[in-house]
Amino acid sequence: MNYCKECGHALKNDAKFCSACGTRTQPQVSNQLPARSSWGTKIRQATKKQKVIAISVLALLVLLIGGHQVGANMTDKNRIIEKFETALYEEDAKTIASMLQTSDERLEITEEKVSELLTLIAETPSAQQYFINELESQADAYERSETLESSTIFSLEKEGKTALIYDNYFIEVMPFYFQVGTNMTDAKLFLGEEEIATSDTSEFTKEYGPVLPGVYTLRSSYSNDYTVLENESTIELLEPYHQDQYVDLSLYGEYVSFNTEYAAIADSISYFVNDTELDISEDEDFGPVSVDGSAEAHAVLTFPWGDVTTEKTPIDYTYIDLAVPKPFNEEMQTDIINTIHAFGQDYALASEALDASLFTTATDIFITEEADSNYSYMEAWDERWTGTYKKAVVDLDSFYLYQTDDTYELSVNAALYYEDAATYYIDDEEIDTDEEINEWEITFVYQADEASWLVADYSGLWSFNDENTVERVVETN
Repeated sequence: MNYCKECGHALKNDAKFCSACGTRTQPQVSNQLPARSSWGTKIRQATKKQKVIAISVLALLVLLIGGHQVGANMTDKNRIIEKFETALYEEDAKTIASMLQTSDERLEITEEKVSELLTLIAETPSAQQYFINELESQADAYERSETLESSTIFSLEKEGKTALIYDNYFIEVMPFYFQVGTNMTDAKLFLGEEEIATSDTSEFTKEYGPVLPGVYTLRSSYSNDYTVLENESTIELLEPYHQDQYVDLSLYGEYVSFNTEYAAIADSISYFVNDTELDISEDEDFGPVSVDGSAEAHAVLTFPWGDVTTEKTPIDYTYIDLAVPKPFNEEMQTDIINTIHAFGQDYALASEALDASLFTTATDIFITEEADSNYSYMEAWDERWTGTYKKAVVDLDSFYLYQTDDTYELSVNAALYYEDAATYYIDDEEIDTDEEINEWEITFVYQADEASWLVADYSGLWSFNDENTVERVVETN
């Protein structure tokens, strides 16, 4: 029995319209199956091969869908940030080093260097969270198809595809560069224990990098035969604005000047430090050098009669006075002392005879003046002198050299002893003799042609210093 689809009224088998509502009826479909020949082909069960193919295709689809999900998770920017955050808090240098990339291929990212950086970061816990917050802000910007510049040393970067499907995200660490300079030629510059440069000018500047963020110790060092100079500075490279800093590693050694007695009248002078001759002029400063007394200086002065060496003096100040014990060598000093001794004997002979020509150790001018002034006066007033020369005592600390015009002159203090001495008149009935001591400053002039010192004058002293003396005594048979 058929029924109207609109009103449900029973229909006759051959009715084309509903007798109740007039709705057109659907053609009736017979429930009888068609004959085998009208179906076309026989329905058969799937083969074993077909089942294997179907299962393989299904498994491949599952694998592709699962692999895609796994790949998406592995390359997900938030997942990368979480991994970085965990390693950062745990100070996992190995993981951080494997995750970091840099824009400068020359920067070597090693586990050791990353470990040093993580130790610094751990000292400021708030910085750790600050780094993560900045990375998350960058991830959010990528979601909005925007780009957010990082304000920290770490940034989230996107570049290319992974497996040709997924966006490639990675953590980039900022490479740092800095300028380092010094003011001294041949100074060595160090980053930690690594030598990074040797200066070749007195205004040396060099850019160095790239290096990982961190705190670094920079040092300059200069050494020569007389000093070791060093300077040290610490540089922080922990913020983007720390980029391109200048580190001044200037070195400031002491420069000393030398003063040497008799330098102004010497033919030439050479200065020595630790027995090494210096290539400096008389009025030139020397340096750099340490003024801690570890080095010592002396000078060699050249005169017509030979070289004179000053005392060796520690360099413990920027002004060094190089004392000259005596302005000639031992041999010449001995000759001068012997000349004084001979002059004492000549004085006794010439004064008794009133004959200045008996002076054998005096200049011609002295002989003339002595004859004209002293002996002529004594002769005119019938005055005479008698005595026997005994000895000469010479003050070794009194030798003083100077120059008048182009003539070298030398003054020496000496005490000449005479016994049985007296100055008297010819008509004196009695002559009272006694010991006579003449404390004189004796002046010598240097005779370049004869390479000898001759007495040019003598004058009385207010006092004679006998603390450091030498004697010459007349030998008796």
